[in-house]
Order: sequence, then C-alpha cells, then structure tokens
Amino acid sequence: MRKINNRINRSALGVILGILIISINIPFLFGDSFSEDQNVAILRNRLASIEDRIKAIDELKAGNHPDLIPNLIVLFKGDPEPMSLLSHAIDTLIEIENPKAIQELKGLIADTQIGAQKKNTILYALWKSDPETIKPDIFKILKNSNEDNQLRAAAIEYYSHYEKIENPSPWIGIITNKSNADTLRIAAIHAMKRTGELEITPAILTTIIQNKTESVFLRKSVLLISTDLIPPASFELQLFQLLSDNQNPLDIRRYAIELIRAEGKASLIPKLRNIQSKEGNTQFATELDLLIEYLTALQRRSV
Repeated sequence: MRKINNRINRSALGVILGILIISINIPFLFGDSFSEDQNVAILRNRLASIEDRIKAIDELKAGNHPDLIPNLIVLFKGDPEPMSLLSHAIDTLIEIENPKAIQELKGLIADTQIGAQKKNTILYALWKSDPETIKPDIFKILKNSNEDNQLRAAAIEYYSHYEKIENPSPWIGIITNKSNADTLRIAAIHAMKRTGELEITPAILTTIIQNKTESVFLRKSVLLISTDLIPPASFELQLFQLLSDNQNPLDIRRYAIELIRAEGKASLIPKLRNIQSKEGNTQFATELDLLIEYLTALQRRSV
C-alpha cells in the first residue's frame, strides 16, 4: 500500500513539475504572440495604469501586431479614456505610416458619436503631421454648421495657416452670419488677421464694434483685436462713439474707458470733458470724471 502511495505521489509531483515547465516555456513554445496578446489585454484593461497601457501600445507597435490599428481605434469609442492615452494612440497611428490608420482617424473625425475634444486632438495631430492630406477635411469641418463650434473654431485656426486657401476665403461669411456663435466669429476674425485680410477690409471690425445688436462679448473682443489693426486716430474715434452714445450698454462704454485709460493720452481730455458734460447717467459721468482726473495727473507728472 505504501508503495502505491509513493508511486501516486511521484506521479502527482511529475504532473506538477510538467505544468511548471510548460508554463515557464509558454513564450518559447508560442513565440511573440503570447506577449502581444498579453499587451492587448493590458491595453483593453481600464483598471491598468496609464503607464502600463501606453507601454502595451509601444510593444504592440514594436511587434507589428496585425490588429494594432483596430485595437487603438476602439479606444475612442465607448466609455471615456484618458486624453494622454488617446494622444499616444493617435501619435502611434500616425507614426506607423499606414494609409488605413489615417483613414480610420479621419473616420473618427466624421463620427457623430465622437466628442469634440477627441476630434480636435485627432484633427490637430493630423494637421501637424501631414497638413495637405487633412486640408479638405479641415475645410469641410469649418463650413459645416452642424459641427461642434469648438471643433469648427479649431478648424478655422488650422485652415488659416495654409498659404493657399479658397478664394474668396470663408472668413467674412462666418463673421457676418449672426447665427454663428461669437467664439466662431472671433476665430474667423483672428484668421483674417493672420492672413492679412483685415488690413484690407477693416470696416468689418468697426461695423461690429458699433452694432448695438451684437453681444457685448463680441464687441469687446473685436475692440481688443482692433487695437493694432485700426489706425490710432480711427480707433480713438470708435471709442468716443461708444462713450458718447448712451444707448450702448454700460459694459461696452466702460470697456472704452479702460482702453482710453490704457492709452494714457492727455490730448483726449477735451473730448472726454465734452462727453462728460452731456452724460445723463450720473454714475457713468463720475467714471468719466475719474478718467479725466487720471489723465490730468499723468499729464502733470510728464511735465
């Protein structure tokens, strides 16, 4: 009986040792596919650390994993993933220089289920890596009124950096369309400034500045943009028109005071006194008086 037990124990030990030997040698038996599949599992594991998941991407890339592209694309769908992981996935898809990867990324930009932040990250990466390839897609986005405003504003910025753009450019149409969000119209104004078109058509700025139906936010933004575009005398005229018209909201009139104060020109005092003497709003008249006192003090110190 003891011999039988010993024989059984030796057999069991042999089985255990065999299992250990096999488990140790699995990578050698199955080659790189074992580690690659392990990396896929790590990449898909949302509980794994970002560092481990990024490392898994790098190892899959180094091993030329046949399913690298779909394994990265799926990260953009479903539950939110950390932007650092998504950015690394985008960079990897671009770095492998596979046309299919670029097409998949473009497909994500067109996917209505993908959020604007993800799309913008993809769009920026593609624009930086191969601007000419993504140019038609950028133009399509900035013209699409159904697209997210954040993404359209980004597309406007990217498109304005191209040397050759549509003629006429799309900027004026975006700026003059009051149904567009202010942020979108401001992005188009910055684009016109970047391309030099605002110097040719500055009236588009003054029209917005003096238009009482426009939002104060937009008017103030355009005023700020205009400081180095409109000649000083013309810019001061815009400010005085805002100050003297009490039909303008107080916010925009006060912003005009701030800009005049920043200029610090004592030569403007006579005009300010004239406006102050006719001002019907007591509080605003006091604010004008304080501005005059400030400029007068500056004048005295400069003598």
